[in-house]
Amino acid sequence: MASTRLVLDHRTAPAVTPAYRSGTLLRAADIGPAFYRFLAESSGRPGIWREREGLEDEDLAGVLSASLVTVLYLGGVPAGWFELVPQRYDAIRVAFAGVLPAFSGRGLERPLMAAALDAAWDEEPALVWAEVCEHDPPAMLLTLQWAGFAVPEPEEG
Repeated sequence: MASTRLVLDHRTAPAVTPAYRSGTLLRAADIGPAFYRFLAESSGRPGIWREREGLEDEDLAGVLSASLVTVLYLGGVPAGWFELVPQRYDAIRVAFAGVLPAFSGRGLERPLMAAALDAAWDEEPALVWAEVCEHDPPAMLLTLQWAGFAVPEPEEG
């Protein structure tokens, strides 16, 4: 089933990042398929990671070898995470950013997105982009816009 998607881009590094709440952000170097599946299934909604859920562990590990996954820990347990995927043409895609249900409603979405943007711009890309679709909660578009993402203007030509 085809999804309706809206692609947004972020063309300059943020000047100031909001202060982050207490917690620890750790890059999950060499994340394994089991932990990735736990994060995706725990924080996902139906269809959120459909492009990867049917992959065998070996294939998923290959895909993840190119991803930059960071996990937010609060009280020693995963509370949220984001995944950045370097792309061609010096771009980085924010492939996923989400909060686990036990931590929902605590206002973590915006600081998590700010942390994802900081991590993305630390890689020095020309462009950071993200997309939303009908499987995302309505607040996701607002969170991306709050973070400075915008729908690119159509090019004349």
